[in-house]
Order: sequence, then C-alpha cells, then structure tokens
Amino acid sequence: MSLVIMNHIYLDHAAATEMYGAVQTKLQNFLDSDLYGNPSSVHEMGRKSRNILDQARIDASKIFECQLDEIFFTSGATEAMGLGIVGGYLGPRSEKREERKVLVSPLVHSCVWGAVGFLEQNFGVEVETLPITDEGFLDLKKIDEKLLGSAAMIVVEHGNSEIGVVQPVAKLGKMLDKLEEEKPLLIVDCAASVVCEKISLEYQKCDMLVISGEKFGAPAGSGLLLKRKDVKLQPLVNGSQEFGFRGGTENVFGIYGLVEALKQKESRRGAERESLKALHAYFRSEFVKRFPDYEVTTPEKDFLPHIFHFRLPEEKAEVFVQRADLAGFCISAGSACSSGAITGSRALQNLGLSEDESRRGVRVSFGVETTTEELEQFLDWI
Repeated sequence: MSLVIMNHIYLDHAAATEMYGAVQTKLQNFLDSDLYGNPSSVHEMGRKSRNILDQARIDASKIFECQLDEIFFTSGATEAMGLGIVGGYLGPRSEKREERKVLVSPLVHSCVWGAVGFLEQNFGVEVETLPITDEGFLDLKKIDEKLLGSAAMIVVEHGNSEIGVVQPVAKLGKMLDKLEEEKPLLIVDCAASVVCEKISLEYQKCDMLVISGEKFGAPAGSGLLLKRKDVKLQPLVNGSQEFGFRGGTENVFGIYGLVEALKQKESRRGAERESLKALHAYFRSEFVKRFPDYEVTTPEKDFLPHIFHFRLPEEKAEVFVQRADLAGFCISAGSACSSGAITGSRALQNLGLSEDESRRGVRVSFGVETTTEELEQFLDWI
C-alpha cells in the first residue's frame, strides 16, 4: 500500500530508545543544581560530584550483585568491549596463555570484530569462530574442552542485536568451569539483552560483560564494563579514574542517568518484558499471515522480545528502509552500527546466507511505548 504517515512511527528501539521520563526529570534537576565540579577535585563542588558518582556505583553494585571495584563506567558498549577485549588480552597473564587464540561467536556486533581484528593485526592473535546452529544459537554439542582449552579469550553476545537470538552463555560458562587447565576469559555483550533480561557476572557465568545506556532508557554516551576482581586488565587510557583502568574526567551526568535508568529498568523489567512479548507475538502472527513469501529470521523461542528480523523476497534492505522512512516509519537494516553499510550483513552471512540474501535483512524493534496500532499501520504499509 502507499499509505504515508505524517508523524514518524519509531520502530528502531534496538538502536536507541527514549529515556525514561523519570530519568529525564532527574537529569534536569541535576542540571539545575549546578553540579559541575570535577569529581577528582578536593573542594566542595568536587566532593558533591564525587558523592553522586560514588552513590551511582553503590546503586549499580546492588543491581548487578557485584563489588564496587568490579564496575567501570564507560562511554558505551563499544568502548567497554574494546577495553575488555584488548585490555583483557594484553593484561598480565600466564605464559601458558601467551600463544592461544580468541574464539568469537559469528554473530557478534561489529565493535567486537574491530577489537579482535586489532589483536589479530598487531599481536598475531588467531581469531576463530564458534560453531552455531542454523537458527544462530551457539552449538554447544560441537564445542568441546579441546576447543575451549585452546583459547585465551572467548567473546559472545548474550542477546543478538540484529536477529534477536538469546545465546546459552551461562551454559558455556559452566563448561569453562569444568576445564582442568587455566580457563579462557569469557566476555559477554549484554547491550541488547539488558533491555529485558537479568544481567550479572554470576547469572551469565562470565568474567566480563558490557552494556550501553541508549538501548534501555539511559542517556546516549553512557555504559559500563563489569569485570571480576581476579581478572587482570591492561588500561588503554592511562589515568587515575575508574580504579586506574579508564583515565579521563568521569561523565558524572551520564553515569547518574545510566544508573537511574538501570533502577527504573529493574523495577519494571518483568512488566516490560510481558508487554514486549505481547507486541512481538502480535506482530509475528500478523506478519506471517500477511507475508508468506518473507523469511522470518528471529527464532520462535529463546529470542529477545523487542526484536523482530525478517528477509525481503527480492528488494534490498537499504531501499526498503529508505522507502519506509519516506512513509513515516523508522526501522533498520541490521544493527545500528552497520545498518548504513552497502555490503551485506556479516551476521547473516555467518548464518549461512549468501551476499545477496544478507542484503535483504530488515529489523523492526519495539519499545514499551510502541502500540499495536502503530504496528498495524506499518503492516498495512508493507
């Protein structure tokens, strides 16, 4: 249909979503309070900023059930992942680990490929992908102790930001615990799954994990890395901040907003998850009924309920997304950091699709503000 919507309907919440209203109010109060002191300064204004930063860390430690010095605030998941991967590999480690490889889920975000590619190019690290099923799940039946034991590090996504697969990372972590030799570091990208899943180092059975604020109602430019105390990390930017692991004046405004959003998220997680599940079920049911020639990539179980991915029969995704935008709908082709690429989706190609097929993938993602009426309008437009 040629339906044109005057006001845009936003269906790209997996890229970035609106801040919680309560968070916006608190951030406005923060700005009105003139709390601009450097938290490293010893005067009163600096101490006030330091108190806000310290309280944010205390609140985050309660949410993630971890120690204060296991939390490192960053500018987002990309920086956190870079620090975890590169800093984790270059950190003090045994000679036994010196010559090992890095194992990566084939569906990880582009920031992971960038970090492991840096290690590969500059330090001769061998990068190998883990086996996955046809739907994109880590194939734990094909992952044995020999493969795991050959690695210095393993990097996987908990929830895939493109097709919505939720990986069995806790089961993978338990497999690592059974290794008799020194086990590799397990780093988990939780940027997409923090929207509606429980997140902690213990719950995901990992050594490090990352999140990004703009995905779940916090300010863009805020994020964090969680790291177990016994994991040795090489700082990439020298400085005394963040326990010496991330130099530079702290973004107190962003950190305050990040943790306030986390508190909102935790208090609403169950209700929001049910709301997103209902939206997903409605959209999937209607989509399959109306468009039998379109391939649905998001699996029917173990998926993130705010993400729905499908493949067009013929049209290139970038053209479809542009047409949708002109008609008033905000959607994307792939993850936010790769949706503007002219090449096919790397994740879809690693899923076994051809270059041509990988250029026909479209992602629709919901927020708690999304309505069935909005989804109905988008379905009518298709």
